[in-house]
Amino acid sequence: MSDSLIAQNSEMTQGLLPIRGVIPILQTAFCDDGSLDLNSLYREVQFARESGARAVVFPGFGSEWWKLSGEEILRCAKVIASACDNSTMFIANVTAQSRYTAVGQTEAFLRLGASAIMCLLPSVFPLTEEAAINHLRAILSVERVPMILQYTHSSTTPRFAPDRLVSLHKEYSNFCCMKLDFSPACTVLTELVRAFSGLQATFIAGFAGLHLPELMTRGAHGFMPGTGYLPACIHVFQELQHNPQSGRVEFERLLPLITFEMQTIEFSVALHKWLLREFGVIKSDYVRPPGLQLDRFQRAELKRFMKMIRSGPDKTQCV
Repeated sequence: MSDSLIAQNSEMTQGLLPIRGVIPILQTAFCDDGSLDLNSLYREVQFARESGARAVVFPGFGSEWWKLSGEEILRCAKVIASACDNSTMFIANVTAQSRYTAVGQTEAFLRLGASAIMCLLPSVFPLTEEAAINHLRAILSVERVPMILQYTHSSTTPRFAPDRLVSLHKEYSNFCCMKLDFSPACTVLTELVRAFSGLQATFIAGFAGLHLPELMTRGAHGFMPGTGYLPACIHVFQELQHNPQSGRVEFERLLPLITFEMQTIEFSVALHKWLLREFGVIKSDYVRPPGLQLDRFQRAELKRFMKMIRSGPDKTQCV
């Protein structure tokens, strides 16, 4: 791309808000018969807003996106967009598994009111770096809204050379954020921060914030947790921002719950849904099969963790 075109692209996107802060992944609320519970989903967005979230994301792994039809995803997106206000950004995650369907899903999300896009790369078979970059280009070309790469690290997702991502940002300045959704991600973040030095890009901690203090020390600007214990996540993030020493103490109080959650994706989904039901945010903690429900031993353990968090120095901020 020519320097003049890069400059023009930068001018088009210079007013974009930076993506930072605590941004929860919304759980998909279901009725006990497995149908969508859109009223509970609306309350979940309100809960996130009232807790202090800067934005919300849907659908993610925590939303059971692979169990939803395309039509259901759009029905949920419409409700989420209507529940957001000027202080809360709706980030729609493009999970469609082909370039053609991903572009269509992006267009549909934007019509419904999404103000930013995240992209989960196709995962059925391994992608080359070039194929992944071309997939991102197709989505970035739809409209100049902020876009986040959900950077997972698996057998199907390529390990990007930082310079390739910098080049993509210079080509499309609306590619402005990366969520590091794997562990360990700390050294990768350092490489990205160094490569993007002087450019307008932000980096978000994923993977339930397992290494959040170190990631923030290395330059992470935000955190994408689940919604179930969101107030505690926001409290820890703010403490780490303003007083890293006490923030680490608060993080270590939360860490047993994070490690308990991160046994499997399905366990994480069940945990967050159970908490949201306990707090009266959603009516049912139903998980579409194949999935799991917490048994009485797991529920007892979770209650013990939550009691421990509530006993912290600032109880009102935790849960």
